[in-house]
Amino acid sequence: MESNNPAALLAMLRRPDLRVRVGLWLQPLSTIGAEADEAARLMVQPVDLRAELLAALPTGARYAHINEGGLLTLLDSLSQRNYAGGCALVYNLDLLLAALTQQEQGSAWEFLFTAMVRRKSALLLTLPITATRLMPNEPARQQWLAAQRLTSVSAL
Repeated sequence: MESNNPAALLAMLRRPDLRVRVGLWLQPLSTIGAEADEAARLMVQPVDLRAELLAALPTGARYAHINEGGLLTLLDSLSQRNYAGGCALVYNLDLLLAALTQQEQGSAWEFLFTAMVRRKSALLLTLPITATRLMPNEPARQQWLAAQRLTSVSAL
């Protein structure tokens, strides 16, 4: 059964014995644009993925070429930082995922579920609950649910 409490998901992600500390929060539309407030309530660091991507561009760059490898490298680098509360609430992921093909999105979700082992900080990734095309496919979603790393409704 799908959890509806991002705070409970965060408590699990903060466990040091957890191999991969990446969770997914399918945000209700009422919290879109208020991620910094949600992060403050959850006592985690808000990270705007779009701003991180733009900051990483070379000076004078006019375009950001978004690909699966670049997105995953960026997310992995975020997980290697030290954040207050040991976790970052990562938002605007949907903007970058939308630039990928469905196959690349599937590979990205698989990587996020299995490959970011023993990182310094946990990542709570957010997607608008209406961004169904960008979510993990049904078999992958079931994996995220079984691992209790998916939550969908704010209990705050």
